[in-house]
Amino acid sequence: MTIMVSTTLYSQTQNSVEKKYYSKIKYQDIPNRALFEILSPREIEHSQKKSSEKTNQSIKKLPDSITAKYSLDEIKLKYAPYEYKNNRSRIFYNVYYNKKKQNKKNYLKKGMDLPCGCQMKNDTLTVVTGFGFFGGLGFASKINRKKFTNYFWEYSDHEYLKLKKEDSILKKSIEIGSKYQKMILEKKPKIGQVLTGYFSIYTKPYYTNNTKSNVHGEVYFKCFVFKKQTTD
Repeated sequence: MTIMVSTTLYSQTQNSVEKKYYSKIKYQDIPNRALFEILSPREIEHSQKKSSEKTNQSIKKLPDSITAKYSLDEIKLKYAPYEYKNNRSRIFYNVYYNKKKQNKKNYLKKGMDLPCGCQMKNDTLTVVTGFGFFGGLGFASKINRKKFTNYFWEYSDHEYLKLKKEDSILKKSIEIGSKYQKMILEKKPKIGQVLTGYFSIYTKPYYTNNTKSNVHGEVYFKCFVFKKQTTD
């Protein structure tokens, strides 16, 4: 039996944009959580294959004292937070040229399954998800205590991006902040927990080949909160 993922999980993905700029996090259940928990065929494949391979490789490196003390099921349970099913996102994405919504690829309008990462440094949690291959895009949020800021980025092998119309130099990559944004978390972020949340962004304007552009993105995410390692 094939499980179909709903084309709309929440809010304005296929319709209008919520024109509000929230700066404080809402702590509550994310809307339609049950739909997000239904894994797509691609997510099932990643969870069953890649997560199992990674777990098995890690288990092989454990000392005999650990494998003798704990059962295989107990050891696998320890690695569960690191598996793909607990470090994933589903993004919805639309681009606007001169405020007119463009026809995007079907998989982006219906939702795209991607890996997601969460890293905590001091009091700041960074949530990142995106994709790329000879160009790409992604969404990120920086959460500090009760407040947050969402971002969108885009990059390419070709120079066609700029922040302001009057800029004379086109860039290969660009990072854009929010005109409107929202963040919902199910609990306060802590290192060592699996965090589930949702955030949205409607970007400030930028320019694509001199065309005024905005992006509306919505991100459902679930990720294990790592402590970010600092380097000297």
